[in-house]
Amino acid sequence: KDANGVILSRDVTLYNATCATVQQQCSQPNPDISSAVLCPACRVRGFEPRLTMRCRDCYARASVAVNNLQLQISWGRVQRFVVSLNTQVDTTMNILAHLTASFRGQRTFPLIANRPMFGTPSFRVAGLDLALGLYLDIDMGVGITLTTSVQGNVTA
Repeated sequence: KDANGVILSRDVTLYNATCATVQQQCSQPNPDISSAVLCPACRVRGFEPRLTMRCRDCYARASVAVNNLQLQISWGRVQRFVVSLNTQVDTTMNILAHLTASFRGQRTFPLIANRPMFGTPSFRVAGLDLALGLYLDIDMGVGITLTTSVQGNVTA
C-alpha cells in the first residue's frame, strides 16, 4: 500500500500458457485464441512455445470529493437537496506480452555399427562353447537449440 492506502502490485501474471497448459483445449472443437495459436506449434516435435502476459506496476486509485452540499428546508419539508461529487480515477497498467519459443532437436547417426575388434576367440568350458568378442559401435550426435522471444508493451 502507498501513503493513500492504494494497493500497489509490482508484477501480476495475467496469462501464462505453454503446451502443457493448453493440451486439453487443443482437442476441443473451438479452442480459445491462445490455444489456436499454440496448439499447431505444440504438435511440432521439439518445439516449446510459451505465451505470457504480465501487468507491471498496475494500480487504480479513485478519489471522491463532496462539494457544494445544499439543503433547503421549509415548513418542515426538504425543498431542495444538492450534492456535487467530483470523482477522479487514476489508472496505470503497463502490460507486457511475451511470446517465447525454443526448439530443441537432436539426431544420431551411426558411423560404425557392431564391428568386431579382434576376431572372436572361442573356447569350451564344461561342455559349453563360449565365444568372446569385442565389438565397436560409434555414433555421431548433432543437436540444435534455438530460442527467440517477442515482446510487446501497452501502457494505459
